Amino acid sequence: MATLSSLFQQNCTQFGNSTCIEVYQPGTEPAITIRLSYQQFYCALLQQARQLRDHFTLQKTDTIAILADNSLAYLILAYAAPLAGIRVLLISTKVLPHHLQYFLHTTDCKLLFVSNAYKALADTTGCTTIVLDENLAAANVDASSSVTDFDLADIDDNACALILHTSGTTSTPRLVYLTHHNILSNQQAVAGSVGSFWSQQDSSLAFLPL
Repeated sequence: MATLSSLFQQNCTQFGNSTCIEVYQPGTEPAITIRLSYQQFYCALLQQARQLRDHFTLQKTDTIAILADNSLAYLILAYAAPLAGIRVLLISTKVLPHHLQYFLHTTDCKLLFVSNAYKALADTTGCTTIVLDENLAAANVDASSSVTDFDLADIDDNACALILHTSGTTSTPRLVYLTHHNILSNQQAVAGSVGSFWSQQDSSLAFLPL
């Protein structure tokens, strides 16, 4: 049964200390780039997944939402939650207030994670709001020296992992539910299409979130 966890485990075994991602942190001079190996990144995900279950007492199939600018904390949270069986609603930073209310209500969102810029908007929703802590995210990565065990055996590949939404420019926005299987199928298709001209030494540039 293939899930996001099995993909991360496979990459961690295959690539280990090779660079997995580089996160550009604007607003400083010179700009800071954080480099994470596959093992460091997977360890940070497991630590965050454990925190979601143990500290925030979230259960499998619960939903959290993220309304934030691109950051290391955003990245770790978005990938970690599905490892714990928790659904992640990724909200565009251009969301309209009434659409935000609709998204949170429709998905029965338990927690809304935000960056400081969107806290005032989040506070109007009535949903429990938590400000993402960039310092904590960096500390979790620094503390990750080895991959630790985490119970992921009960997560099905047909379980929902991510929830996206349409823009809502012409009508009420629609929610799109993606399972672990959906995401891995897309990953395999992308890997298959670029595998002939990409090597392990190449890098790709991604602009996230919306």
